[in-house]
Amino acid sequence: MLQHGLTHEEAALVGRDRELARLRSLEEQSRAGGLQVALIAGEPGIGKTRLLREMARCARQQGTTVLQGGASGTEGMPPYLPFLEALGQHIRSAPADELRPQAGAMASVLATILPELSLRLGESASSYPLPPEQARLRLFEATGLFLKAIATPRPLLLVLDDLHWSDQASLDLLCHLAQHQPTARLLILGAYREGEIMHRSAFERALAELERLRLLTTMILGPLTAEAVAELASGYLGATVDPAVSSLLAAQSEGNPFLAEELLRGWLESGVIAQKEDGGAFCLLAPNPSLLPSSILNAVRQRLARLAPATVELLRSASIIGRTFDATLLARVTELDEESVEELLHEARQARLIHQLPATAAAAPAHFAFSHDTIRECLYQEVRAVRRLRLHTRIGQELEQRQPPLHAPASAQQLAEQAFHFARSGDTGRGAAYSQRAAQQALQTYAPAEAMAHQHMALQLLSADDPRRGPWLLELGRAALLAAAWQEAIDAFQGAQEWGRRRANQYVAGCAALGLGRAYWRQERIASARLALEQAATALSAQTTAETVEALVELGSLLILSLHQQEEARTCLEHALALSRQLGEQRLEAAACRALGNLLVRCNQMERGLPLLEQALSLALSRRGAGGLGMLCLPDDGLWLAWRTRPTRPAVSSLA
Repeated sequence: MLQHGLTHEEAALVGRDRELARLRSLEEQSRAGGLQVALIAGEPGIGKTRLLREMARCARQQGTTVLQGGASGTEGMPPYLPFLEALGQHIRSAPADELRPQAGAMASVLATILPELSLRLGESASSYPLPPEQARLRLFEATGLFLKAIATPRPLLLVLDDLHWSDQASLDLLCHLAQHQPTARLLILGAYREGEIMHRSAFERALAELERLRLLTTMILGPLTAEAVAELASGYLGATVDPAVSSLLAAQSEGNPFLAEELLRGWLESGVIAQKEDGGAFCLLAPNPSLLPSSILNAVRQRLARLAPATVELLRSASIIGRTFDATLLARVTELDEESVEELLHEARQARLIHQLPATAAAAPAHFAFSHDTIRECLYQEVRAVRRLRLHTRIGQELEQRQPPLHAPASAQQLAEQAFHFARSGDTGRGAAYSQRAAQQALQTYAPAEAMAHQHMALQLLSADDPRRGPWLLELGRAALLAAAWQEAIDAFQGAQEWGRRRANQYVAGCAALGLGRAYWRQERIASARLALEQAATALSAQTTAETVEALVELGSLLILSLHQQEEARTCLEHALALSRQLGEQRLEAAACRALGNLLVRCNQMERGLPLLEQALSLALSRRGAGGLGMLCLPDDGLWLAWRTRPTRPAVSSLA
């Protein structure tokens, strides 16, 4: 009996010789020390992932290091997922004495998104704090240096699949790598569905930036020719095919390799085609087979119908877990023993519905992935709503049992998975809590757009009278400010302000007004910004907090910079300086000194203004080195003009 169903890795790649040759040429260029970015586009099933795998195989044969990751269409995934998967492979497999110098002094920065690095290398000294925008830049620089170090002994191929689902933070990081690591021996090879990037402004901006840098090579995969389809069929079946078979296959599949293989499998298993008794070509037994599926989805359903019911049921449960899953978790969720699960998964592997992923450690459970997203989607849709809810609950509970040790922080991926499953379970309390934790983790890794998505989910799961709603609306507004989503920030802050007023919570109302003032000012809505900042200063005046000082500094800066009201601005800023000294926080005192000093310099009161500017700089430098300069957050060039025209002072002359 002829055995069919070769894996993607075993089956020969057909009809893509030109594209593969182009990619190998780009790899040769990257070997010489010039970063290259190549993106493969095409419709679902056209062979993008297969081409990526073939290129990875060829690169490994040439001694290139290959790291692979991919984005996911599943909601709630962590930011930087393609990079987390790829770099996670390296961290788990590289020897510690090799990994340590590659991470270098930036290990603690990398650990903010790759906590397993700390587990491999031990805790490293924490880096100095920076404002979010600067901290994000530092993370991007650290990731670029890490990849360049990995690519130093041997060239590196970084494979990023399914980029049409990638988050904005991943796309920003990709562009940063292209711009700032031009000499790295690195080829970044990605794939995306051409029709799924419409109206995705982040993706369009990334493509435009890569084009501007003249580093992007884009290949659009078209349908296979009739000759290539015939070659695919012969390779799949292990024998030649009759011209009638290849002609019908090309017409029905329209040159789509995935659908062509699905059709072949269906025809073979249902007896539509058969091999001649003499071991010759495969031929049609019916000229117009009635079992021909009209779409990939129907093909998958026909394929599932030929499996044992227990196998299909297990795969349905696996589809709830996600794009990838491990056998141990699947066994616990379905309450089956692991041996039974392995046997059923073996049948699914033989049917090419799933494939096993490379092991990352000797003792790690076996991980699997669905061979195509359509397979998982079809299975997921067939799970009844009640059972789906129950499975999400069980998966979330099992993931909770896998929490890391107390000294190790939960990774962004762990939190995102727990948030995703609990949000779709009957446990809305856990769903809200984990969604909020995932949002906070995303903010810590400087991915505000992803934080907003998690916060929206958290707020959606809260009851209207939940006491956390106001503070969480504040956090949503702050994330939206960082993402430059001004209207969304305004809506969130207005909601938080109304919540604070209804509950007589002056602190929340004041912080919300402060956020509103910042959002309005960034939109140049000066009158609205002033009103909001005045409301913030009034609401926060009942107690001295960091936000009280920030509101006064913002209001004073607005009054002088946008309205030129010097006396009112001076009153605000002098009050802010007094309160900052009362609190004893250097960050706040530096900001107040900077703002008041800048005002006095603008008023030509150099003798009063320059000492304040010197003090602001001194306070900033005292916060763990020059990185503390981020505290100053200079709004314009007036301060530096004052420095250049000041009388020389020994304490700062070296910084002039």
